[in-house]
Amino acid sequence: MKLAGRLALTVAVAALTVGLGGVPATATPGGSGYVDGDGGAATNDWAGEGVVNQSTSARSAAAGLWQAFLFSQGYLGSWDDVDCSFGPNTASATRRFQADRGLTVDGSAGPQSFGAADNALRLAPDGAYDQVLAGTGSRTVSYLRVTNNIYAFQYQATKGAWLYASYANRSSLC
Repeated sequence: MKLAGRLALTVAVAALTVGLGGVPATATPGGSGYVDGDGGAATNDWAGEGVVNQSTSARSAAAGLWQAFLFSQGYLGSWDDVDCSFGPNTASATRRFQADRGLTVDGSAGPQSFGAADNALRLAPDGAYDQVLAGTGSRTVSYLRVTNNIYAFQYQATKGAWLYASYANRSSLC
């Protein structure tokens, strides 16, 4: 990774780590209130996650993380479809993902779907920090595992700002 890229990633990790200190942990899906991993291989990080669907955590950054993953795999058409709102389009994309993986097709991202999804995750090739990638080429999505292995993802609508993948519903989009 070039020096400028490492510096930008260092600043992002530092900002996320400092920012997380003021966020209270809540008893929500996934245990921590956030999509989180175990700090080891990325391919087993999401199997223990909670449910995100049209009625549970429907307007959350966790929904946005799931949408970003669906985009990276070609199930959503563009970054414009990543809006942190789990609506009919996301449910339909989730059903297609589930059918392709031989999972129960219910349009809900739960432990089975997250567990199948994490098989497509990989650590960044240079091993810098805990940067995790999904997809290839123009569909590559970057995630970071930060304090306590909580996941953050780059949200394109905010010019690439990193967002913690919280299950908490928000009145406004990400």
